[in-house]
Order: sequence, then C-alpha cells, then structure tokens
Amino acid sequence: MVTSFQREHLSRYLDVHRPGGASINAAGAVSGAVFIHDAAKQTLSAEAFIMRGAVVNVATDPLGAAFRAPRSTADDPAWGAMAVDKKVLWMDYDNPSPIDWPEALQFHRALGHRYVADVPMIYRGTAIGFLGLCFDKSAELSLDENTLEVAQVLAQQAVLAVRLTRLAEDARTAALDVERGRVAGEIHDGLAQGFTAILMQARAALLSDEDSHRHLFLRRIEALAADGVSEARRSVFALRSVTLEADGLIAALTRLVDNCAITGQIDCQLQSHGPLLHLTPALEDSAYRIVQESLQNALKYADARTIVVHVGATQGQLTVTVDDDGTGIAEDIISQARERGGLRAMRERAATGGGVLTVTRVQPHGTRVSVSYPLPPP
Repeated sequence: MVTSFQREHLSRYLDVHRPGGASINAAGAVSGAVFIHDAAKQTLSAEAFIMRGAVVNVATDPLGAAFRAPRSTADDPAWGAMAVDKKVLWMDYDNPSPIDWPEALQFHRALGHRYVADVPMIYRGTAIGFLGLCFDKSAELSLDENTLEVAQVLAQQAVLAVRLTRLAEDARTAALDVERGRVAGEIHDGLAQGFTAILMQARAALLSDEDSHRHLFLRRIEALAADGVSEARRSVFALRSVTLEADGLIAALTRLVDNCAITGQIDCQLQSHGPLLHLTPALEDSAYRIVQESLQNALKYADARTIVVHVGATQGQLTVTVDDDGTGIAEDIISQARERGGLRAMRERAATGGGVLTVTRVQPHGTRVSVSYPLPPP
C-alpha cells in the first residue's frame, strides 16, 4: 500500500523530473500515471497522475474518478501480460484491445489519447506496478527501439521513486518507534515511580493518627502529584498524535475540536482556508500540539464558551490561531501558562516547526493564541 506521503512524492517525481514542466515528454507522452500493485490484496491502485503538465489528485479530481477505486488483478489479462511477460503493452484506441480495461477506453478517448504504453515496473524480478504513458492523436508513434528504451528507462525511474519513498516512510516509522520507546521509558521511569510514591504517602496519611503528620503527608502528595502532572504533560506533548500520523493535520484538528465541543455549552469550531500542501511532520506536530494546549487553557482557565481555530496558508506562511471568548484576559492566561510551564512548552514546540508564537488580548474579552510558520518550498 502506498501512503499519502509516498503518493505525494510519486506525483512530484512525475512532475519535477522534467525541465519546464514538460513531464514524461521524454518519451513524447502528453500525460502519465503510476499504478502500484498490492500483491496481498491483488489490486492495482492509481497513485500518481500527471495530465498535460498538471498534477491530478486521484481522490478528489473528477479526472481521477475512473481510476479512484482499486482494480482487482485476479483474472486480469492486461496485468497478467505485464506481470508475467514483463513486456510493454501498447494500446491503440482507434483499434482497442480486448484485454484493455473498459473504463480506460472511455477515459482515454474522452481526453483525446490515441495511444497508451503500459510499461511494467520491475523490482528484483517482480512487477510492482506499471507506468502508463499517454500519447495524443497527433503523435506519430512507432514501436522503434528508441521509444521502447525511453519508456523502460522512465519505468525504472518510477521504480526508484517508489523504493525511495518507501524507504523514507520506513525511516519515518522507525524514528517514530524509537521516539515512542523513549517516551514510554520516561513514563515508566518518571510517572510510574512518581505515582508509586504518591500511593505510599497516601497510605501513610491514612495510617497516621496525628493531624500534623497527616498534613505533612498530604503536602508531599500534592507536590508529588504536581510533578507527575507536569511530567505527564511533557511526555504527552512529545508524542505524535495517531490521527495526525494517519490522516494529516486537518483531520487531526477536526477530531480534536469535535471532542472539545459540548452541545448547548461550548461551541468549538475549525475553519480551514486554502490547501495545506508540503507540510513537514515536525510542522504538523507543532501546530497540532499548540492547538491542543490552547484549547485546554481556554476551557480550563478562561471559562470560554466559544472557541474558533483558524488554519490557513498564504504567501508562504502557515498561520494557526485559536480565539476564545473567555472571561480571562490574555495576561491571566499567560500567567497561568507560565506557572505550569505550558507557555514555554508551546514556544518551544513552535520553534521545532520553525514558527513564532504570540498570545494577545481579544476585544472585548478573550484571548488569541497565534503561531506562524514558514512553509517549506514545494
């Protein structure tokens, strides 16, 4: 299965490896696509599309509708020919082949494609997918060695792109596992031991007959609990959200905001403006945790009834703001945050994504937490 991270890089592979946006024109093609085979499910999925110089989002663009659903390769003669024979399939849509996909025939004719070359992508002797190269009716296509060689070179470049993106994804997963293991160790060494100490002090307080001793134990419990809460907040702040990892920033924020809303009591909204492209994991982590902390501050310390989270990308900047109508003013929230170390943690978190955090007053009352990040180049 190809993840959204890999899909983005496949699209960029098709798009950037051609001067002046002249794509897969190295083979004289006007459009191209990468299909990846899932051996376990026996399906082919369209993972990257370039149509006449433009990247097509298969999941949302009407142009990608024909290939949106994975296609079964069981008893598929076209895939069988590519996977077994490892040869290029040439399709002429003025003289359609009986082994071609019906939806492909309709799709290519609608776009004015006369010919399609389906080039198997081979890795260690196994077909992992194919590169489809589309040629319009003006193309003078002939099955000469040069055309075939260029098509096969492009397919091998696509294989390399797939392998590189999978290696990058594996590296991200491995790094995440290491980080989770580190945090788990900290939780065991810090939180578990802290709560064990709290239990011991609580039991001592219950067994004590003297009020002065009981008060001493209770003060120790309070101090230990405060340390435990701080440690828990720090550890949780270091973890990457599972939703964020799987679905991206907007999906994770949507769930976070929905969980904060209480019908008839607290109105919590998310407003997103513009496409959020090329966000790094560090930037997504940073933005998500700052919103999470800001929502908690607004609900716990400001007695807010309306909270609006804005997320937008313009002029090379990602801006995230959290506005609340709480009774506390910004200085109160800042004071509370400083006491708990939350403000420092948020500023440090903003810095990990290259951002700058500000906390200001909103008229007539309320607080705005805002963070701006420079977006990485596309």
